[in-house]
Amino acid sequence: MNKETKQKSALIISFGFPPIGGSGVERPLKFAKYLPNFGWRPVVLTVKSAVFHAYNLTGMENVKNLTVYRTGLIDFLNIKDKMIKTSLTLPSPAKGEGLEIKKGPLKYLLGIFNQYFLIPDDKIGWMPFAVKEAVKIIKKEKIDVIYTTGDPFSTFLIGLMLKKITKKPWVVDYRDSWTDFELTNPMYFKGKYRQALESLMEFHVLKNADKIISVSPLINDKLQKKHDKIDKEKYDLIYNGYDPDDFNNIQKTKNKKFVITHTGIFNATRSPVMFLGALRELFDEDKKLKENMEIRLIGSSLGEDINELIIRQGLSQNVKVAGYLKHDDCVKEIVNADALLLIQSYDNLEAYSGKIFEYLYSKNPIIALAPPLGCAAELIKKTKSGIIAEENNTENIKRIIKEIYHKRDFTPDMDIIKQYDRVKLTEKLAKIFDELL
Repeated sequence: MNKETKQKSALIISFGFPPIGGSGVERPLKFAKYLPNFGWRPVVLTVKSAVFHAYNLTGMENVKNLTVYRTGLIDFLNIKDKMIKTSLTLPSPAKGEGLEIKKGPLKYLLGIFNQYFLIPDDKIGWMPFAVKEAVKIIKKEKIDVIYTTGDPFSTFLIGLMLKKITKKPWVVDYRDSWTDFELTNPMYFKGKYRQALESLMEFHVLKNADKIISVSPLINDKLQKKHDKIDKEKYDLIYNGYDPDDFNNIQKTKNKKFVITHTGIFNATRSPVMFLGALRELFDEDKKLKENMEIRLIGSSLGEDINELIIRQGLSQNVKVAGYLKHDDCVKEIVNADALLLIQSYDNLEAYSGKIFEYLYSKNPIIALAPPLGCAAELIKKTKSGIIAEENNTENIKRIIKEIYHKRDFTPDMDIIKQYDRVKLTEKLAKIFDELL
């Protein structure tokens, strides 16, 4: 970049940012890390503190000279947490996070409040604080472009307000679907009134955004079909990816047993029940395999008590629950595994999940319990990185575990995998920013 050229500034608005943890944090964090390579100075707006399922206190160690503004919020999840006396503020290694509330007046009232007031989500209490602070930041930091990432999708409403106030170019980034995301699942159920209202919100977001990007072609396809009056030229695609820096200085160790590792959250739509059931049957049939295999489950569980499930299946000697780990330690576990377990919702074809790209770069074979026609399955097949299993087919899962255990010579296509380098992906975002000026 020419020294005389004014460095351009981008305001990144993301609810999830260190010390908040989780896979959704990595995308805005890596964009912030690499944007300076392409002539953009990132300025981040996030929250001071909030109840969340995961925390990473060291997440920003490798991002230098980053300006971060933090605001307060009305934390409705924290209020709800205190009312029902849950423990969501601390990431539990295996137990459910207190999301189940016994039937009664409190559950009914909280349900009404969630359904009719916390729209589009329980992070809406950040909006007034964020908008007020962002207007000051845009003036003080001479911001050229505004970037908002969701979920939570209330962040998009913050961007919409700022677009109306400042007239600055605005980029909307979908990490998940908003109004079509797993509506058939009770965990995400929204009544017709709320669906209609959120669809209207989404339409106005898309109408006013200067650019719409997402992590998946299927998300873009759904948006274009649902909101067909929106200019299709606005849409673009930037996948999630891996950061090669995260893999530096990790020496792969040889395990005494064959280790299958899963990283990430378990919930109502991503459950290890079928996998553990297949594993128990497999161990009953093959005692030698039981002696030589270890499963490591890394991450939180929202709802199910995973330890209890493991005990019921008689798998305590083979299945170890590590709980939530900071990202660097999680990558080490991925590298040091002999195989990797991916479990995805069969209702959500467009999901890749952030971890899949780190799985791919590790070169370890993937056992994927994912929809065969979904994006994740297509990517695994294209890169020759593993085998896809039918989630509800115990025999198939058993067959694939044995096949990966005995084969052990997968050769993934690294030329394809290297397309998902976070540096290259950030370069594309920088070009999008450039085009908006």
